[in-house]
Amino acid sequence: MASMTHDGPEITGGVDTHGLTHHAAVIDPVGRHLPDREFAATIRGYRDLLGWMPSYGTLIAVGVHRRLRRRARAGPGRSRRCGCSGLHAAVRSRPTPRR
Repeated sequence: MASMTHDGPEITGGVDTHGLTHHAAVIDPVGRHLPDREFAATIRGYRDLLGWMPSYGTLIAVGVHRRLRRRARAGPGRSRRCGCSGLHAAVRSRPTPRR
C-alpha cells in the first residue's frame, strides 16, 4: 500500500462527511488522538485536508464515515480523492437516523 511520505510517526486519518463540511482527525500508531479540523466539502477542501493530515507524520490510511442521505455524494468523492492520492481509503456507510 502506498503512503504519503513525511518525516515522523505513521498516522491514520479519519473523516466524517457532512453536506457542506468534512470533519477530519488523525491518530498516532498507539491510537492517541492528534488534532482534528473541519474542511469545506469542495475540491479545494479535499486538497487542504490531504495536505493537513501528513503534517503530523506519514499518512498510511484514511477511514471515511459517510451517512446515507438521498443526495449524499461527499463520502464517495472523498474516498475517490484518497484513492487518487495512492492511499488506502476504507468507507463506512450507514443511514442517517430518523427523527
